[in-house]
Amino acid sequence: MRWHKLLPLRLKVLTPVVVGTGEKCTSLGFVPDGTKVLVVDEHRFIRLLTEKQRQLLLDWLDESLSKATLNHFLREELKMPQPAQWLRQRKAVRYELPLASKAQHPPRFFVCLKTPDHRPYIPGGEIKGALRTAVLAAMLTGNALDQLVDEIDKISQKPQSQRELNQIGQKTEWKLLRAEAMDAHNDLFRGLSISDSEPFLPSSLRLYAAKRLGMTRNVTVFTEAIAPRKRNESHPLHRLP
Repeated sequence: MRWHKLLPLRLKVLTPVVVGTGEKCTSLGFVPDGTKVLVVDEHRFIRLLTEKQRQLLLDWLDESLSKATLNHFLREELKMPQPAQWLRQRKAVRYELPLASKAQHPPRFFVCLKTPDHRPYIPGGEIKGALRTAVLAAMLTGNALDQLVDEIDKISQKPQSQRELNQIGQKTEWKLLRAEAMDAHNDLFRGLSISDSEPFLPSSLRLYAAKRLGMTRNVTVFTEAIAPRKRNESHPLHRLP
């Protein structure tokens, strides 16, 4: 392969893809509408309110911040029977999120990475990491896999074994992809650069209920994610510079 040769890469989303930003959208930032939630353009929304309505909003927030929802304010304080329809008509909706399941509307949800015009995309580093994991999985066959399983079984019986398990994973990665060297200059993927994906359409987003793993109790969180693509839908092209 020539150095700096560009290769097109077509990705197929098989499971929901979450690339979080750490930010949350609270119930003051969206309005439920049947099996969807409408994420509100807060700047346009505020401009649509009269001076009296803005003051009413501020007073209402001071009194009920802990249980405040935008849907409640529009319905009960501004007496709007159909808040979702009002927001759509006045183009105060950033994008719409269908619920992936019939779960109740969430009080808040985590926001995924998007462009300024609200189109989700997958960073090149995430794509490269997925390729790296796939290559490692393919290389872990035969004796290498048997030895790794034996080591993990031995350490798993010990208390406080998580640190040792992490070390085994790191050493295995170095052995297979860095010729047993710690130096990243020896890494098999060092010469591979992957750009960010082309942005997906906002309609590719869904709102999922997810379980947090490794916790002492079951915790359900809600998050935006890029949904698996349906048959005959197009996929963004990506380039390997």
